[in-house]
Amino acid sequence: MIASFANLVTTNSQTLTLTEPFHEADPAWWNAFVQKIAEATNGANIANRELMHPNIPTFYLRYEDLVIDPEPALTDLFCFLLDVESISGTIVEKRIADYVANSTKKTVYKLKADPKTGILRNKHLFSDAQLEMMKEKCRDFLYYFNYTDSPNGESDPNTTYFAYDGET
Repeated sequence: MIASFANLVTTNSQTLTLTEPFHEADPAWWNAFVQKIAEATNGANIANRELMHPNIPTFYLRYEDLVIDPEPALTDLFCFLLDVESISGTIVEKRIADYVANSTKKTVYKLKADPKTGILRNKHLFSDAQLEMMKEKCRDFLYYFNYTDSPNGESDPNTTYFAYDGET
């Protein structure tokens, strides 16, 4: 997310890219950008949970879940949107099943043969120090969205991008 947002900020486009990667072109800017976005990401997550959740029904859909296993992700989303326990036997269930069955056809977010390969494609842009800083500043966010190993053993092998050494 950070690398994609940096590309958007530097090019004002979702499709253009710089000729020289920003982490090489201006390492100081890249480091400051990573730090500010990490702080904002964790702060927004905490604020959303503490301020919005008690008053506004909220549903989080992780992009990774949508890419790796879209049917249960979409089913959960529509149950939330329709405020029902189940969409079993509905036209919505059929449409989701049709979409998943035909997801190899041209779609907005076409699934690759192995969708997990693209999820970490920008990891090389981050130094070890930046990764450690993100682990520290985004600890709550990483736990909440299951992007790291968890002390309670509920880690998701598909999205555990960080491992914490020592106390968590």
